[in-house]
Amino acid sequence: MRALTDIWTARVREAMQGGTAVDSPAADQVVADVIAARLPSRANTAPGVTSDGAEARTLLHRQLTVAAEPAVDRFWQLLCILGGRPPPLESPQKASGSPPR
Repeated sequence: MRALTDIWTARVREAMQGGTAVDSPAADQVVADVIAARLPSRANTAPGVTSDGAEARTLLHRQLTVAAEPAVDRFWQLLCILGGRPPPLESPQKASGSPPR
């Protein structure tokens, strides 16, 4: 799981640093890349979902929504600190102080 996390966080970080707008075609490719890395992994909680599409994106969205809960976010921050790893990426909304949509 660590390798998967490293792959997709690097891809997302690269897009964020490159100024990729969340509603741009380039952002769609970032999501496709994340899903391509996720589908063959244990993170895919629906083994019947084997390709990018609405179902794969809905599952990813659900997982990320749960992970974005403040208590879960704090748990991962503390776990990273204890494990000597950098904390997870901060969402653009948190970084800018904008409320999530």
